[in-house]
Amino acid sequence: MLVLEGELLEGGQQHRVAARSALVAPDTSVVLPVRCVEQGRWSGGRAHVRAGRRAPVTVRSAQGQAEVWRRVARYGAGATGSLPETVGRREARAAALVAGLRPLPFQNGVLIGIGGQPVLLEVFDSPRTLADVWDALLQAVALDAVTAPAIPTPGRRARRFTGRVAAIDTVRGIDESGTVHEQGESHHARVTTLRWRDRAVHTSAVSVRHELVTA
Repeated sequence: MLVLEGELLEGGQQHRVAARSALVAPDTSVVLPVRCVEQGRWSGGRAHVRAGRRAPVTVRSAQGQAEVWRRVARYGAGATGSLPETVGRREARAAALVAGLRPLPFQNGVLIGIGGQPVLLEVFDSPRTLADVWDALLQAVALDAVTAPAIPTPGRRARRFTGRVAAIDTVRGIDESGTVHEQGESHHARVTTLRWRDRAVHTSAVSVRHELVTA
């Protein structure tokens, strides 16, 4: 099972979001780093549910728990400061913004630009994996895009961003399941890669200079 960075894990004593991607083998368990996206609730069951939703880039890119809560609050007030509740007010507009968009044949990655600047690059191990997460990925970025200026992102900026991501030196670590995690950062982007048996399963790069990330 592939759990993606930014995936919402709903329920439990608080809604949470996965802080990095992870592979979970059948009938096994792993310790998954998460961040809380519901500041005002400390009760409920122990189980979390995967509803196929992901957090917006604004929240995913936050460094530290306090910053996560601050960014969740940008989407509006709620009884418990719940991200799923607060972004619900934008979901219809976000869905309309990306309605009808589908990946091209053999496409296994996507670069997202908001307000004329690249903000997120995600690459997967196969077109099928991208297709499986496509709707959740686009819906999440659209939650931020609906309030941003409708400015196209030029191809030259997209190519420059991908080149800068490719040039980042990464540090490799291995978790208890044998999964390899690579991460690195430059003045332009922060990148993480999940590898299994020398195969890059998921690479995610966020622009650290985009106004959604720096605000």
